[in-house]
Amino acid sequence: MFSRLRRMVVLILVNICTKVNSKDVYYAKLLLFSVEEAGRATDMKHYMEILRGLREDNDLTQFQIARVLGISQTMYARYERKANELPIRHLVALCEYYNVSSDVVLNLRPRRREHPGGSKGER
Repeated sequence: MFSRLRRMVVLILVNICTKVNSKDVYYAKLLLFSVEEAGRATDMKHYMEILRGLREDNDLTQFQIARVLGISQTMYARYERKANELPIRHLVALCEYYNVSSDVVLNLRPRRREHPGGSKGER
């Protein structure tokens, strides 16, 4: 995956080494963004697969979960098949129901953040 610095270097090289107009630079940025997003998407397990796993691990049916959300079983099945996007309010309700963080469901990994003032020990 491209780091921010690597992206900046590539864009600078594109600007310096070739005679391109701003439209070409825009497309280069778009291409780099698309490559980075595609890498992120392949690393992430889809959230509905995780929710399906939670449902099955708890020996629950789609009908039971649909009742928790106040929707039909057919609609919940559409969410699990990824035919429809799950509304955020349902995601929140399911996280509360299963007693898990949304980070778990969305398969987000904690990212290391640098302390704004340098390392933690510096003053």
